[in-house]
Amino acid sequence: MPDSGIIDQTIDYIEEFVDSEFRDIQHDYGGEFIAFVEPDEYVVEENYLDLIHRLKDEDVELKSVKITNIPKKR
Repeated sequence: MPDSGIIDQTIDYIEEFVDSEFRDIQHDYGGEFIAFVEPDEYVVEENYLDLIHRLKDEDVELKSVKITNIPKKR
C-alpha cells in the first residue's frame, strides 16, 4: 500500500492546481469529466463511461485516479 503522505501530497497538488486554474479548466472543460492520473497529468472526456474506457485502454489503475466533473460556466 502506498505511503499516505504521497496520497496527501497528490491531493494537495490537485486542489492547488484546480484552485489556481479553475477558470481556465471551467472554460475549456465545463460539463465534462476530468481524471487526475498524476499530479500534473489529467484526462478529460465528455462522458463518464468514455473516460473510464479511455483510462482502461491506457492501462491506468482506476483506484489511483481522482475523478470529478467540471461544472459548466453560468
